[in-house]
Amino acid sequence: MGTISTAFDEAFRNFVTENVPLSGINEPQKSEIRAIGPVIESAISTIGAANLADYQHETKVEADTAASGYMDGEYVLVWGDSDDANNDLWLVDTGDLILTGTNGIFHDTISSLAGSYTRRSLNSVPFDGLAAGTRQLSQATDMQVGDQATIEGAASGATVTDPVTAATVIENGKWQYVDTPSTGWTRVDDLDSQQAEGFKDQAQTASQKSALEVDNLRVKSGDPQTRDIELIGGNSLYLGGMLDAGVAVAWRDSTAAGNMGLAVTSDGAAFAPEMRSPKFTGADFNLSSARFTNYDFAIQDGQGNVVFGLIGSKMYGPDGLVGSGGTATTSLAAKDARNELFSAEIMSQRVTNVQWPVVGYNLHCGYGQSLQAGNETWPALSQTQLFGNVSLGQLVIPQANTSAQSFTPIGGTSWQPLIAATYTPDGNFLTQAEEDLLVNGDQTTGEIQIIGGVNFAKFLLNQRSLLENDTDRIFAAFTPANGGNTIEQLSKVNTQDSTNRWGRLTDGLSKSITASGATPIASLVFDYRGNEYNCEDRGGSWDYDSFYTLLDTLLDDYDDEVAARGFVNTAPTAKFIYQTSAQWGDDVDSFGNPDLHVQRAQIDLMLARDDLWCHGPVYPYPDKGGHLGPNGSRWQAGKAGQVWHRVTVERLNFQPLRVIEVEQESTTSILIHMHVPHAPVVFEAPFQYAGHNRPFPDDKGFRVTDQGGDIAAVASIVGRTIIRLTLARAVDPGSCKVWFADNTVHLGNGCVRDSDPTLSIDVYEYLPDRGMTAGMDEPDFNDKPYPLWNWLCAGVWSLGYSEF
Repeated sequence: MGTISTAFDEAFRNFVTENVPLSGINEPQKSEIRAIGPVIESAISTIGAANLADYQHETKVEADTAASGYMDGEYVLVWGDSDDANNDLWLVDTGDLILTGTNGIFHDTISSLAGSYTRRSLNSVPFDGLAAGTRQLSQATDMQVGDQATIEGAASGATVTDPVTAATVIENGKWQYVDTPSTGWTRVDDLDSQQAEGFKDQAQTASQKSALEVDNLRVKSGDPQTRDIELIGGNSLYLGGMLDAGVAVAWRDSTAAGNMGLAVTSDGAAFAPEMRSPKFTGADFNLSSARFTNYDFAIQDGQGNVVFGLIGSKMYGPDGLVGSGGTATTSLAAKDARNELFSAEIMSQRVTNVQWPVVGYNLHCGYGQSLQAGNETWPALSQTQLFGNVSLGQLVIPQANTSAQSFTPIGGTSWQPLIAATYTPDGNFLTQAEEDLLVNGDQTTGEIQIIGGVNFAKFLLNQRSLLENDTDRIFAAFTPANGGNTIEQLSKVNTQDSTNRWGRLTDGLSKSITASGATPIASLVFDYRGNEYNCEDRGGSWDYDSFYTLLDTLLDDYDDEVAARGFVNTAPTAKFIYQTSAQWGDDVDSFGNPDLHVQRAQIDLMLARDDLWCHGPVYPYPDKGGHLGPNGSRWQAGKAGQVWHRVTVERLNFQPLRVIEVEQESTTSILIHMHVPHAPVVFEAPFQYAGHNRPFPDDKGFRVTDQGGDIAAVASIVGRTIIRLTLARAVDPGSCKVWFADNTVHLGNGCVRDSDPTLSIDVYEYLPDRGMTAGMDEPDFNDKPYPLWNWLCAGVWSLGYSEF
């Protein structure tokens, strides 16, 4: 039953330790809770197989006859059939019984039910031995007066005839071997033990949440047997004769004779005198404290909309501040809460349609342009293998000076330790002294992005598995990227020139299978980064529709290549992109339309496909004037690895920080509403503003235009998810466009991030003796883990744009 522990541990991580934070490293807070999986496994072993069944029958014939009256999905245990193969746990399916395949797990227990019983065997396995009911009690031998046993396996409320008293009694519960008035087993109380334990659990939970001080809960069921359940406090609590008909559970303070403090009626209605939970939910409403909304107190409808709320001394209704006419200004808090609910729904969605790491080799393929290939990422930082991660050859990239149409692994076609090394376009590995001679603009590779992403993703998997290293799942990587190309040139069908760059990718896929030998390999992650060359005229298309279609087709073609080879995928590969930004963007397309066409198409395609995720824009990270430096590359890789893990392992949805509504608040103010993965939003300067400490522009990266030209704006944070743009003049709504991280004014940069608390396992390294310039010295970050904030995606929107 080891799988029970595994399944429980996974459920615990999914729904207990990771249900509140929407991203980041989350692990159990109490070590003793981590051991609860094995405890449950042990408990099931103790309770016995029969308790997993809804019904028990001695023979298969009996079970077949009765099955027509059972419901689909119920389980039937056959325990004493003369044909041993029939002794198993069966599933009811349209009146018939089908095997569940548990014989290998429960066979020993089931076999013991068919055998003879002695006093010793009953005492040594009290639950398994009695699970099938009173029939086994009568078969037991060498009993002594006073022996007791408990039956747990019968259906709740099922009755039998007491062999001693001839009375009709509930079968589940406590039995005792007596010699008066006759010798045999007799029921010593008439309370179904399952019901009694349920009462106990309910009472204990209720008492701990109440302000009453109680000492004992006395459960009375039948006369004269009384069962005491210890609770807390100094008074007494009674259950039984004092209750009116129809009341299932109640308590009272003994100092107020006869007054009920709480009652649970037979129809399930209940009211507690003290509500310690921050949220009380009814059939179609919620009462909640500030823990779940921005309100100090709120009433919500069944869809989570606030219909009444208090913030400080102010009262809010659906239209804003009560008595104010409900203007946009006074309803900011309600809109903030709406935005956060929007984000919570996105981030809590389960992912079930892509591959996850369940086989020996789990492939991460990095495709795209030069930022993916690692141009200018020297000096290499990740020079030690972590967690058994491997690359196709000595490095993840192919050997220099080889054909762009094939993947030639450095050092042979085999899985080798995943490390970074400083490697020149001429095919030479550099020493530290040689690195120090390099100058910005040199295309030598070093810290190729996929390395840091794979390392962090495997770290997170190990954390989730509660292992130092999950050796059953090897993370493998290769990068068949080609720098300086359009998406047409990188596509399966190249419509721009005659070079088949797609062949480098497919050759690498085939060689990945070869390197894996007999060990199964699945394509887990396809990470595509690039298309800076489609932001402007580089011989390919540079408009929204063309890029959207080409990227959509490229992703489908990758799935086809995986399916055509020997990968053992049971679901499509999870696909990821970054958002092209920084100085590579352009504010006009090939038709002369003002637009951030590539950036907008990337986000729209992410929203349209259910197998594509964007881990955010590239502009915030330290660069060398077009290509990321080693810290920038590894920093963004950590963000990517975090998102890969969230989707493929945690099976949770993700969207980057992005605009979801552009609202005109007045003639001179605009509200920017955002999906924020981890609120609140914060103003922060990106590294590409020539150093992290450069003063923020007043507009924080936003630009407002209309038919009259640019309008100066001042950005201010007015909510956890809302930014206000205060304009220098009145805006024309019909021609207004709101930009973020445009090229004309901000060179593709912006100053808005969220508050994701996650930290990378890698740290910012300043290494002046290995070629790093003084501009890479960042005292606020040196030798500290990279913070994995989510930065606001670039885009352009018309006034009035809304996803609500």
